[in-house]
Amino acid sequence: MKTDLSKINKRYIGSLVIVPIIISLIVGGLLLKAMILCITIFSLIEFSSALKYKKINVNKYLIIFFTIIYYIVGFEYVDILVFMFFIFLLLYTLNKNNNIVDISLSFISIFYIVIPFSFIFILNEKNNYLSWIIFLSAWSTDTMAYFIGKNFGKHKISQNISPNKTLEGFIAGVISCVLVISIYGFIFNDKLNISILNLVFLSIFTGIVGQIGDLIASSIKRFAEIKDFGNLIPGHGGILDRFDSILMISIVVFVFSQILM
Repeated sequence: MKTDLSKINKRYIGSLVIVPIIISLIVGGLLLKAMILCITIFSLIEFSSALKYKKINVNKYLIIFFTIIYYIVGFEYVDILVFMFFIFLLLYTLNKNNNIVDISLSFISIFYIVIPFSFIFILNEKNNYLSWIIFLSAWSTDTMAYFIGKNFGKHKISQNISPNKTLEGFIAGVISCVLVISIYGFIFNDKLNISILNLVFLSIFTGIVGQIGDLIASSIKRFAEIKDFGNLIPGHGGILDRFDSILMISIVVFVFSQILM
């Protein structure tokens, strides 16, 4: 019993990580940009460290350098920067200790981690109420999926990848996401300028995709044979453990904003 209470306490303490995120979302601007940059860098370090267990060498220093330049130069030059990054990675193959797998995963990390995280800041610049949808979707989905899955879940979704994920939790997570985002949209309708119906459709997608993002991260951890990406956040693991669903949700919200706004 003491062990369970200890785990719960650590989980609550770890949840305090949302406080600086909420502050940065409210303030926006350079503070949010710096916050997202730090989260991105820590995530890249965790990602490369996880793959080290399988003797895959992701060039984290080159990716972090790319990320910093990306944030300094501006998001409108992302296509040029990605192309330059790809050229540098090709030169990276000249080292006999590197192989095509190292290079491929280094390149993939840009699209899996760097660019999705940057969408948070881009959306905040466009309409700061949009960026809140990303986090509210992730938090509401994760919380309800965890609670219902732990207490009432019976039907496993993917035993081999994530044995604790259940169909009951998955459905509850999506429903929770729809309710929270619909209420949020109703309250801030004049700020968002998005119909409730469109928000319902969006929240269904974010509720589903967020949990798929969690499964993708679990699959990576299974491959690397690790429990967590890190231990930076008590009770939650590393940054990627906490933000895996946000990575996928940010893509959905960004695409939604490009199409319907």
